Amino acid sequence: METRLQHLITTTDEVIAGLRSRESMNNITTPFPY
Repeated sequence: METRLQHLITTTDEVIAGLRSRESMNNITTPFPY
């Protein structure tokens, strides 16, 4: 259970980092609804 939770948190952090990275490069053409 804790292992799955940690994996979920890690995956979420990676996704958020990816979204921020994409927003930095494509913030003009690809809007993100935050």
